[in-house]
Amino acid sequence: MIVSNVPGPQAPLRIAGVKLLAHHPVSVVTDVSGALNITAFSYNGRLDVGIIACWERVPDVWAFSGYLREALDELKLESSRPKRGSIDHRHTSLARTAGEPPQAMRGDAVRVQLGPDACSS
Repeated sequence: MIVSNVPGPQAPLRIAGVKLLAHHPVSVVTDVSGALNITAFSYNGRLDVGIIACWERVPDVWAFSGYLREALDELKLESSRPKRGSIDHRHTSLARTAGEPPQAMRGDAVRVQLGPDACSS
């Protein structure tokens, strides 16, 4: 598994006069890097996350994207609280058992690339 964070420009960019609205990161999986690649790219006050997986080695990658959504929601909630302290994990997805599915994810939350082309030979 590879996880990477690419800081991008925080001012809007234009391509041929058209404003770039988002940058969706795409990377690769190989025998060396593993069956899962997660890349986060910041741009103009946003954070876009790309998840690339080998469908043969990570058949449940769709569930993973739901877990990511829940974790981001937890982070947002914790960051908005005025009191600093440790997170009570009894009320977070960290307390969930491995087989329990994540809450339904919204279509705009996480984009997942999955298919035979994502696997290395």
